[in-house]
Amino acid sequence: MSSPEEDHLSILLRCGDPFSAEVAKQVGSSFEITALGSAAQNSADHRMEGDEQILESRTALPHMCLVGPLGNTSEEVFKYEASVLVGGGEGFLSFVSIIKSAWYRIHYPQHRGQFRKLFFVWVCKDVSHCQWFRSLCMAVEAQDLDRRIEVHTYMTGRTVFHDSVSDITEEVDMGFIKPTVYGRPDWDMVFQRVQAAYPCREIAVFAAGPPGMCQQVYDACTNQSNVVNEFLWKTDLM
Repeated sequence: MSSPEEDHLSILLRCGDPFSAEVAKQVGSSFEITALGSAAQNSADHRMEGDEQILESRTALPHMCLVGPLGNTSEEVFKYEASVLVGGGEGFLSFVSIIKSAWYRIHYPQHRGQFRKLFFVWVCKDVSHCQWFRSLCMAVEAQDLDRRIEVHTYMTGRTVFHDSVSDITEEVDMGFIKPTVYGRPDWDMVFQRVQAAYPCREIAVFAAGPPGMCQQVYDACTNQSNVVNEFLWKTDLM
């Protein structure tokens, strides 16, 4: 999940089985895992919701080998003036490093390349298991004064806030500049709005997530392309 501009390597590890639990312990994780499976998953997810994980100071850390670099088509994002990233389900993880890299290119223009505008469309059921990613996107938005990165969120599950005092239940906005939309995206409308917001001869489209969603994005990408604005599909369909 690290971007090329960073001097360290970041990984996301979900502790839900003996192997991942042991890896967490070896790097100094201090939380107790009393039972694997759902209990371990709940323990890990709880800390993703905002609690900082305290790591023990260890004098001897395990040696880790990194194989790569192994790239994919998303590396082409910055070869285009404008790009659309679509992340559904856990597919958003494919774009963490891209969003980080976009932030660096905004603040260090000498490394910007062709990049001028990035639309990130995030489709998720809820954010209870990925608050860390929400915080990352909000931080990027807050420091992006020229609004070169736009985050559009679609919640397919009903996320509510319950006020025990007044007994009022209401939907919670994700907190981004663009309001959260509840329900599945109308992909044709999504691309029409991209064309209106940033008219550009070529706009690259990258998608990661369920195959059915990617197919819908591809169809809309094809339908909305014209001689003025052409959407270039850059993802291999399963």
